[in-house]
Amino acid sequence: MDIPTKCFAIVIGSGPNGLYALSKLQKTYPNKEVFGIDKGEVLNNFYDYPNVRFHSTIKELGFDNYKYTKHELDYKPDTLDMIDYYLSFKEAKNLKLYENVEMTKITKNSDKSYNIKVLVNTRTITVNAKNIILTTGIYENPVYLGIQGEKTNPKITHYCYEYDDINENIIVVGSGNSAADYIIKSLPNNKIHWVIRKTDNTFPRIGDIIREKLDFVLNKYSSNLTIYYNSIIIDAFGDKLYFKSDDKENLIEFDKCYLFTGFRINEKFYKKMGFIFVKGCFRYTQFSMETDFENVYVFGALSCQFCPIKQKIEHKFLKDNGLTTIQKILNNIKYRYY
Repeated sequence: MDIPTKCFAIVIGSGPNGLYALSKLQKTYPNKEVFGIDKGEVLNNFYDYPNVRFHSTIKELGFDNYKYTKHELDYKPDTLDMIDYYLSFKEAKNLKLYENVEMTKITKNSDKSYNIKVLVNTRTITVNAKNIILTTGIYENPVYLGIQGEKTNPKITHYCYEYDDINENIIVVGSGNSAADYIIKSLPNNKIHWVIRKTDNTFPRIGDIIREKLDFVLNKYSSNLTIYYNSIIIDAFGDKLYFKSDDKENLIEFDKCYLFTGFRINEKFYKKMGFIFVKGCFRYTQFSMETDFENVYVFGALSCQFCPIKQKIEHKFLKDNGLTTIQKILNNIKYRYY
């Protein structure tokens, strides 16, 4: 595999956001060297998702102006449908991508270009780039609670690959869409202890469509569910989770414990290169998506920001599927080079 060693722009990461960013860059700069890399396969993390039916339509999940003929725009796809959608988008746009190429380091040069160290099999190659778009995502880096067995006990996990639990005693930690999805599909066949950090039983982090389904399941199978609000996880002892809820101590035995605590940027990895973070998020300029490294941009899940007013991290789930954000990046690149 002969990866170019010099380019105008490189997209690092080839999940859906990486594919979309690369398509826009290649279209805007057809006569320049523009390509993407991924440390695994295209859509690497998508293959780890459970094959679930999405609550959003293809129109809401897909890219602007891409005509996908297998399903109507109002069709609600499953995971395999979306893998097919994104792979067909890659082929239709003739995206230039190199798989199994792992970025290990970014170094700034005096001419404001960058040297990117990449690992290809056992070889280390240097790629010189004028512009870098980071779309490495966060799915591989869950928010760990620091409890015993979190990384070693097979019954404790941050992911759900198959909704096949039956007649088991389950603990679910978290109050977002992943937790709600699991409860919707698993509550009819299991006893579930739902451990929630906050006191708000309106579930503000859960989307409206999911909430309707959740309310239905909670009402129909209420005898299978115990909810613990205002909870603090303390530790795990073997197959028991120890936590406080409204100042009451609980020690619950489980067959499975799902920690749907969310994901975060691999801050340690990027800080080694000199990137600046604020409360776990890249520091970047909102009007251009540019980090403190000039001509290095964040896109997709990496574009979360800490909100000082709300005192929490906000994820930029854009209604136009990233069109506004990628246009900010393209505008800034155009301003710099033309």
